[in-house]
Amino acid sequence: MQVFQAIKEYKNIHSYSPSVRELGKILGVPSPGSVYHHLDRLKQMGYITSEPNKARSIRIIRKTKNP
Repeated sequence: MQVFQAIKEYKNIHSYSPSVRELGKILGVPSPGSVYHHLDRLKQMGYITSEPNKARSIRIIRKTKNP
């Protein structure tokens, strides 16, 4: 879960969530659409949540990959 780890590390350093573009840059993913796809997958799996149309609203719900 490279995306999940990147979000956790960014939040630990900056105390706020990365933007979609920042997350894409960190991961080497040029398309924001691809980043949204990964974020949607993490939401479905119960690892994160976010508010629609609100910047930097990613919240970690589950701290590790294992329940």
